[in-house]
Amino acid sequence: MVEKNERILWLDIARAIAIILVVCGHCDNFTTWSIQSFSGLFFMPLFIFISGYLFKDRVIDSFSDLTAFLKRRVVPIYKYYLTYELVFYFLKNFFFQIGFYSSAVLYGDKIIHPVSSLGTVATDVIKIILCMGREPFCGAFWFFIALIFVTIAYAFIRFIGRKLNNIIDENITVNAGVLLCFILGCIMRYTVNIPRFSPSLTLILFYHLGNIYFVNRERVNFDNGLICLISFILLLILNHYGYVSMNQNMFTDPIFLIVSSFLGIYMVFYISKVLDGRLDKARDVLVYIGQNTLPIIAFHLFCFKFVMLAQLFTGYISFDQLAILNGANNNNLWYIAYVLCGVFGPLAIDWLISNSKDKIKHLLGTS
Repeated sequence: MVEKNERILWLDIARAIAIILVVCGHCDNFTTWSIQSFSGLFFMPLFIFISGYLFKDRVIDSFSDLTAFLKRRVVPIYKYYLTYELVFYFLKNFFFQIGFYSSAVLYGDKIIHPVSSLGTVATDVIKIILCMGREPFCGAFWFFIALIFVTIAYAFIRFIGRKLNNIIDENITVNAGVLLCFILGCIMRYTVNIPRFSPSLTLILFYHLGNIYFVNRERVNFDNGLICLISFILLLILNHYGYVSMNQNMFTDPIFLIVSSFLGIYMVFYISKVLDGRLDKARDVLVYIGQNTLPIIAFHLFCFKFVMLAQLFTGYISFDQLAILNGANNNNLWYIAYVLCGVFGPLAIDWLISNSKDKIKHLLGTS
């Protein structure tokens, strides 16, 4: 039982490190060295690898097992995505009015405008329901969509493998299915790249490998400090010569993606295990962050605006710069404020929402 708890703790710490790197990358405007490009080499495969580990040795024997699993693992993520995507969408015009959005600013490669007709609302809402929409503040929501697609696809592969087990060994079917998806995702990287779908195909490999690690967890320890140091140095070198951008399913080549991902996974897992055994207060904070990555993904870009408002009132940025999504004039000490607000601001918002829900339920129950 102790071993099980320790595993959960260090995995939470690993998720915390990954999400902190995401926040650091999303407010990174440094010109000499990019935290975003460095963490991008491995953070998304790391998240998916951990999700695959948590699939554990689950057996999906029947269609009812499959639907029960998807209802338990996919539906909550989809509801979370849908809720806050819609909230941010219906606040879009308000964000334009207060300067958080602007048609003069590019969001990704798009220019956005205030919502002006019911027809536009209907079209946009349908896109959101079908996981095709993405508001600027929901820029990181592609992770939710990718995780949903990966989980569904992997569960179906395991289900098919189980059904064909009398004809061909289940492991062969599952390995072949995962490899086929990965190869298809890599082919799409060079041909027709479908947003959200293509990255999911590529990432299934890491979900499967995370599950394999769960099965062989007693034999793989991630406890060698020298390998961790070598992994960090190699990642610095790879960051100079190549790139990974899983949001767009873009990477130097498949081998580069696999190597950089596992160097990052080893590095983060080793650091997480070290932190799990010492620095109790820091560990507890990291565990809490790791257990609450969803609100950080949902709100960190929005929370950057609180820092930008402070910059605006103190004269560090202009009103026009307020609409920039990842911050402005933050390649200095302001960067620390962005990171802290991007990590802890969403946790505060989530706490307020949870407490408000509890109070409303209590009032309704009382009346």
